[in-house]
Amino acid sequence: ELLSVNGVNLHYRDESTTTPSQIEIENIAVDVKNISTKAQQIVDATGSFNLQGGKFESSATLQINPVANAEGSYKITQLPAKAVQSFVEPYARVDIASGELAAEGKITSKDDAIKIQGTAQIDNFQLLEKSSGHTILTWSQLKLSRIIADLKEQKINIGRMRFDKAFADFNIFNDGTHTLTRILKTPEPATPEAATAETTETSKGFSYLIGRIDFENASGKFSDASLPLPFSADVAKINGSISTLDSTSHSPASVKLEG
Repeated sequence: ELLSVNGVNLHYRDESTTTPSQIEIENIAVDVKNISTKAQQIVDATGSFNLQGGKFESSATLQINPVANAEGSYKITQLPAKAVQSFVEPYARVDIASGELAAEGKITSKDDAIKIQGTAQIDNFQLLEKSSGHTILTWSQLKLSRIIADLKEQKINIGRMRFDKAFADFNIFNDGTHTLTRILKTPEPATPEAATAETTETSKGFSYLIGRIDFENASGKFSDASLPLPFSADVAKINGSISTLDSTSHSPASVKLEG
């Protein structure tokens, strides 16, 4: 009735991208109690592992015959933001220099519907432009509260996002390009069949709703070298908010910022 696994390490390497990545999952520990093939038997499970210096812990109860009605909690601590660098590579020419993720919440599964509810925060984040090493985005702390993700309905709701001491550097260069055009990668042309499949997949993508975004003591830099008289400005003490952002609505968000 008891299954226990401890001290397992897993090495994962992905060479399918231009920048090969590898992930080390260490100290995997799993304990499962009340294992049985009896119909509707409830199983208790706990697990933990270390990932890139961070730690993941979870506990849950679930029915295994058939698999259904899972309910559990999770907690993530000290996970370096650099852990997602390989996932960012195909889309942007940036380097995640620093940042640490912490999160906790509950996971429930019923009738093939999986829901995740919780909170998260990322501290001391710094993003660099890959070619120049120039800092383009930082913040002291980003808090996300009342996160609700429904994997079956493909919806993500975030009640509130709050940036503390965020900084952004946006430049328009003398050739008319700007920071975003330089860091974002253009997707390679797809075959008609692939384009059709991608369009279908995109139409089924996740929808999102962010109830409110708050900025406290933010700052930024803006420059435009494409003008006859190049212009540059520093903005400090930016405070304010952006109202609801809803990917399923055409209603504009209200922006109120002062700096």
